[in-house]
Amino acid sequence: MAYLLHLALVAAVCTFLVFAAPRDLAITWYTQEAAQPVNFTLYYESLCPGCHDLILQEVVPVWNKVKETGLMTVTLLPYGNAKESFEGGKWKFECQHGPKECEGNVLEVCINHYYPEITKQLEIISCVEKDFYATEGQDWQATLKRVILL
Repeated sequence: MAYLLHLALVAAVCTFLVFAAPRDLAITWYTQEAAQPVNFTLYYESLCPGCHDLILQEVVPVWNKVKETGLMTVTLLPYGNAKESFEGGKWKFECQHGPKECEGNVLEVCINHYYPEITKQLEIISCVEKDFYATEGQDWQATLKRVILL
């Protein structure tokens, strides 16, 4: 009997909320202020297999889905596990995957500088990543020429 009484009370409250509650109350329940976008910053390496896969298989597809929504911002920083030192009045950089990776990182920094809009950066960098990774970093200039001409 108590179960039926409880069920009737729940039904009455639901009926009130659906039919008798002020419309403003319902709108307040379902409307929220816009949240701040998620800021995603990726420190990566131009010749790192894991970074390559992350950019091409995760970052680019997610960005393509949410870029118009304002839910997310993306910043790409091609630096990763590079080490820097100041020797003999000059900066020296050492990259985890060798000197070709340092060259690739510099190239991708330049892409970010000359194409500040993230959608364009991702478009170009994903092409560079595919081409350069496939050639194991043999020729950045050839990669860049192919990408720019695509």
